[in-house]
Amino acid sequence: MNFEELAKIVVEAVQENNNQPINTNKIKTPRELRNNKTKEYVSEMIDNSSFHGISYIAGKENHFIRRTIWLLITMTAFGYAAQKVYESTVNYFSFPISTTQMRIYVNEIDFPAVSFCNFNEFRLSKMDGTKVDQAILNPKLQGLVTAEEYRNVTFGAMFDLKEMLVDCEFNGIPCSDENFTMFSWMQGERCFTFNSGKFPHKLLKIGGAGMKRSLKITINIIHYEYYKDEMDAAIHMIVHGQQDTPLKMRGPTLSPGFTTYIQLEKKMRFYD
Repeated sequence: MNFEELAKIVVEAVQENNNQPINTNKIKTPRELRNNKTKEYVSEMIDNSSFHGISYIAGKENHFIRRTIWLLITMTAFGYAAQKVYESTVNYFSFPISTTQMRIYVNEIDFPAVSFCNFNEFRLSKMDGTKVDQAILNPKLQGLVTAEEYRNVTFGAMFDLKEMLVDCEFNGIPCSDENFTMFSWMQGERCFTFNSGKFPHKLLKIGGAGMKRSLKITINIIHYEYYKDEMDAAIHMIVHGQQDTPLKMRGPTLSPGFTTYIQLEKKMRFYD
């Protein structure tokens, strides 16, 4: 076979291929390519999804029955969740009332009890030189003092309200030490309460707000008679209800030499 015959065969083969019809079905448009790409992404996302049931429903390798069962389970769970969301939404927008506030206007209200205690328990002039004084200063001598001696000496050395109360006025009317009730804390401190409501004191009421309808008291702490540290000169003041036990930690500490104003507001809570 010479060169001319070989060239003729090649030309005929090329012409034969050129005459064959082009299969247009194998050529994909850009839109089809994008759709296939999207399907691949969705399929990969479903296979790797942590949402329970989706991978078993859409996975082609799973059996039809298995995919159907998982579809029913997923739809049931979704329906239950949708129902609860709907119920919660309806309940929220119905604005149910759980708290009711009322403002009641009255002509008079009970004035609270006001208690105070002197920081200093004993008068120096009553304690100085006694056996109790020596026992307090020297713990080694505590055994020489009986409980009865200690009680008698300390009780007589406590401050008296008549000595401490300089001025008293309630609701524009003068008051005195007779309007106070004495009580003692567990530590033995002597304290006094105004408007305790206990016999023979009548429970006092107030008919309005303001300085003219208040309790004003002036107290002399008798600082020069302080038995212990003079730097702790003050008064414990506790405002409480007549049925409540006054506690130190609930009240302010008032320093001498100052005027202190305490504003009160009464709130009542009712529970079903």
